Amino acid sequence: MIIGVATRAELRALDCDELPEDPERPGAQAALENYEPPNPTSFRLSITAEIGSAEDEGADLFFIVYTPDELAGLRLPRRHVPQAPSGGESYVWGKGVLVMREWSYEGLLTAVQRIVSPTIADEWSPLPRS
Repeated sequence: MIIGVATRAELRALDCDELPEDPERPGAQAALENYEPPNPTSFRLSITAEIGSAEDEGADLFFIVYTPDELAGLRLPRRHVPQAPSGGESYVWGKGVLVMREWSYEGLLTAVQRIVSPTIADEWSPLPRS
């Protein structure tokens, strides 16, 4: 990459290693975009987002998605627990944590794209990472 030329971050992929087997493809993991948790208002998933410079190879960002119910069951110091979404919000970001009111792949994609899409820097290293 040439220093001094602005570069934009882009989301290349979202993935999760914790998904069950795809019932239509025995032996293969279900795709995240098709996943429906047993209870969409009470779940936890570890997500890998491949985010990188639009011009270079990507880097991974790891975060955990919780619903408020699941997050409330954890015994974490208060300073590590983000507030649950309020009002009309469907999600809220904490440090390395995304709290979603209920599961929606589209909602997950929107939450990640909203922090990635506007990210532009003169070089890759200053782009935010969680």
